[in-house]
Amino acid sequence: RGEQLSPEIAEQFGYKGTEGALVNDVIPDTPAEKAGMKAGDIITRWDEKKVKSFSHLRQLVAATDPGEKVTVTVWRDGKQLELQIKPARLADYEAAEAPGPLGLRVAPVSNEAREHFGRSDLRGVLVVGVKEGSPAARAGIEEGDVILSVARRPVRNVADYKKVVAAANLKDGVLLRVLDQRSGHALFVVVRGK
Repeated sequence: RGEQLSPEIAEQFGYKGTEGALVNDVIPDTPAEKAGMKAGDIITRWDEKKVKSFSHLRQLVAATDPGEKVTVTVWRDGKQLELQIKPARLADYEAAEAPGPLGLRVAPVSNEAREHFGRSDLRGVLVVGVKEGSPAARAGIEEGDVILSVARRPVRNVADYKKVVAAANLKDGVLLRVLDQRSGHALFVVVRGK
């Protein structure tokens, strides 16, 4: 996930100009993570084509055949790096990106999250996005939290999470056990639909 470079942000990174796309977040188990991309990278070229903006990058990715290896040039800490990336179908990203009924976008638990919580055996799903005004947002769930269980059923991965959430009755409220990224403690939260 990324955004358009503003002059202020470019200046903070010591980057000249505003052409390119800033990487905000690298979702675990995606081609970008496998290629070694990091948050704070500025993508300047995609398959030899100059990246003008974040929306331009999206067009270039969409026009690339899935599974075709592409050389991506990124600017990181004052250096140009070339990464080899094999993009998946855009539809695969959209599926991972779409918030579910609770208003959460989730991904596999990253190694950074395991380090943050000091738990190498941490299982669950990592919250990578919370839709504004959604049931989860109203319950106070934030990006960086880890969902451990839904409706008292342990959630080991994204597939588990989707299955349990799909069967849950939001009107009655769904009990979630959440590892809070601010306090580091697990707590129970009831998420209710309208």
